[in-house]
Amino acid sequence: MTDIFEKYKDYIIFTSIKQEIPVTYFKHNKLYIGIHTNKTEYLRYVCDARFLYKNCPEDKIIGNIFLYFDENMFAKRYDYQTYNDGEYVLKSHPMYIEGVNNTFFEIDGTEIHIYHYPREVVNIFHKKSLQFYSFISSKKDVIGEALFGIKKILSRYNYFNGVYSIHGAAVAKKGKGLLFLSGGHAGKSSLFINLIASKYMPLNDDIVFWTRIGTEIKLFACGTFPQIRKDAFKKVKQVDSIQHIDFNNLCSVSEFMSKISYNIDTDVILSAIFIPEMGYDQTSIIEVTSEESLRKKLRACMAHGNYEVDEKFLENFKILINCPTYRLCMSNNYNDICKAIDNFFETSFQK
Repeated sequence: MTDIFEKYKDYIIFTSIKQEIPVTYFKHNKLYIGIHTNKTEYLRYVCDARFLYKNCPEDKIIGNIFLYFDENMFAKRYDYQTYNDGEYVLKSHPMYIEGVNNTFFEIDGTEIHIYHYPREVVNIFHKKSLQFYSFISSKKDVIGEALFGIKKILSRYNYFNGVYSIHGAAVAKKGKGLLFLSGGHAGKSSLFINLIASKYMPLNDDIVFWTRIGTEIKLFACGTFPQIRKDAFKKVKQVDSIQHIDFNNLCSVSEFMSKISYNIDTDVILSAIFIPEMGYDQTSIIEVTSEESLRKKLRACMAHGNYEVDEKFLENFKILINCPTYRLCMSNNYNDICKAIDNFFETSFQK
């Protein structure tokens, strides 16, 4: 870290930091990431408790995250409620600063992000040593930056071992994985919760890991909690298996996940990919060609890793391209959507 301060002192003004802060270790497939932060209690909103440890073997630590929280680090100009994407460029907006924009640059393998909108955060990621640093002034951002750091480190580390990340939601049933790819506000997270409520096993929402095994794709779960907006719970339909959960009074995703029984150690074979689209009168599932979905799959693979498209990646990606892919045309009734997926599952994968 000292080398980074010295090398880039002409580019960024760094705040003073405390050298001794608590550390918790996040475990992923027998590997560990050290998370150093003075707000360790917020990690329970980021990671499943079964994957957090106080101590771990030093030779198994693949990277470290340093989160420096100081409420006075940045000026208090706004809160999340004032943010509306695109409007901050208007001089009338409370977030507007003359001549100031979000900035990203990379020097000698070190990525530096300076955010002003929709939050004020500086983070640094050294891609070779897998060290992630973030300077934060909002408690909410401790949660987001811890997750962001985990995703950056795991994506980079796994990439060199032939395991790749993809932006999407994945569930499993009877050893078969279903992967859902879509952008924001497409109903993916609400669908993910409803499928869990319908007794599918959650792999993850937002980030899923995959690799080629022969002619098939294997999906891996991750010990981070799904990234689900709280308002998604309002779209969950009660079914017999979850009558004991009051979705209207849930405070967090971690609370929801604690109320269901699941095993995130499991890895499964990818059996089908879905591209969810909302706005239909009835739910239907339509097969699409690999050419139609090529761009969406490639973009989803680049979301967390910014991979170099080398020969090794392409050999794996060819298998992913050819995985059966369907357009999931969704109505606004999640009971009907889940029934359509159940019917598809039973008819497509029955022995």
